[in-house]
Amino acid sequence: MAEDGVDKTALPASLLRGRVAIVTGGARGIGRATVLRLAEAGADVVINYARNEEAAEEVARRAREFGVRALPLRADVSEVDQAAALVERTVEQFGKVDLLVQTPASGKARRLKSCPKRSGTGSSTPTSKGHGRPVMPLYLS
Repeated sequence: MAEDGVDKTALPASLLRGRVAIVTGGARGIGRATVLRLAEAGADVVINYARNEEAAEEVARRAREFGVRALPLRADVSEVDQAAALVERTVEQFGKVDLLVQTPASGKARRLKSCPKRSGTGSSTPTSKGHGRPVMPLYLS
């Protein structure tokens, strides 16, 4: 039974084995629950947090109980440079990024700062150096 007393369907530990996931806002709330379900399914996880290092470390500890690698990384993903650095650190540690789950860290919408708009798309996408594919879409209003 889940912590909240609600039954949940168990995930096969091999479902996401060999995959690497970044979860923004992964230290608390929906992000925390997402990290733990991904870890249960066998994914290595990066727990992104903005302020609460202690909570992120606890989520990483819990994720490791599923036998996966878990790395808490601080970054404000509303800042392009920090979002790009988050992806870079993930690639350095795990060699790739397969999944990105963006969860809201707060109930407030915020604009990206200093983010150049890509022609025709309305979004900017930091990529991992040398990997040539978008990993973390960041949308401008």
